[in-house]
Amino acid sequence: GAVNAEDVFDSGACDAVASSSGSPGDNTSGRFPCIWRGCENPWGNTFRFRWNVLISDRVPHVLGNIRDYKRGEITDAYKPLKYKQSARDGWADVMGDDPEFPDVALPVSVAESYEESSFGTYFWQWARGVYALRVGGAVNYGRDAGARYCYVDGAPSSSYWYCCAALSPA
Repeated sequence: GAVNAEDVFDSGACDAVASSSGSPGDNTSGRFPCIWRGCENPWGNTFRFRWNVLISDRVPHVLGNIRDYKRGEITDAYKPLKYKQSARDGWADVMGDDPEFPDVALPVSVAESYEESSFGTYFWQWARGVYALRVGGAVNYGRDAGARYCYVDGAPSSSYWYCCAALSPA
C-alpha cells in the first residue's frame, strides 16, 4: 500500500525495509526516514547542536571539556581550529583538518552544485557574531540534509522544535 510521509517518522518506521539500508518510501525526496547499515534515522531527522563547537566570525572554536562550558560564550578554554571555514555557503567540497580536533571538520571550500560536491551535503552560515554549530538536518531539508550537513545559525541558547542536543562530540 501507499506510505504517507507524515505517518512514518515514529521509531520503527523502517521495520518493513527488507535491506540494511533504504527507506519505506523513496530514497531521494528527503520526505521519508531511512535506515543506513542497520541504523534507523542516523541523524534523527533533527539538527543536533554540537555542545563543544562555537563559531565566531567564521572561525570555529572547540571546547575540550564540558566542565569549562560557560553559557555559550567563547572563553579561554576554547581553542580556535587551525583553519577558517568557507566564507561562502554551498555544497561541501573540501573539509578542514585540525589534527588536534579530528572530529570537527567544517568546509573550507564549497562547490556550486550537489553534482560538483565531494561530500553531497550542504553548508550554510551567518557571517558575523557567535553562533552554534548544528549538524544533520531537519525533516524538511531533503537532500541538503545528511550526516555532514552544517548549519551555523542561532545563538548557543537558541531552541527550535527541529533541533536536539548532541551529548557527545560526534
